[in-house]
Amino acid sequence: MSKITNDQIWNKLLEIEHLLKKNNKVSNDKSIEKSIEKSGKIIIDKYTNLIAIKGDSYEKKTVIKKYSGYWSGEKKIWIISKLEKIEPFIKEIKKQAKEVIVNEIKNELDIETNTKVIKVEKLPELNNNSFINDD
Repeated sequence: MSKITNDQIWNKLLEIEHLLKKNNKVSNDKSIEKSIEKSGKIIIDKYTNLIAIKGDSYEKKTVIKKYSGYWSGEKKIWIISKLEKIEPFIKEIKKQAKEVIVNEIKNELDIETNTKVIKVEKLPELNNNSFINDD
């Protein structure tokens, strides 16, 4: 069994560092960007309070969810209601879809949510045995 010297370890570390720098340079090279294959047609209705997304959106659901989008089963559309996320979403979806149509609509869209609202007139006094009835 041969003994490894400090110089051998140091030389090996320098070799690893050189390889890492070389690989980092390749990954940062703009000409080797990962290409995204564009597909489908997306229609975006841009209301004053949200955007509604329809078209070939099923395969884009990961991107839609990334921007806090959710499916409205009632309207059969995807919704993004966080206004600060709308423009970044449109920019990203244009990179992924063959065709993106954005319609500007000057009014609000009412969307029902499945959120249950519990109205509490007076807060009850709670102890270790308390529970809230939501009837």
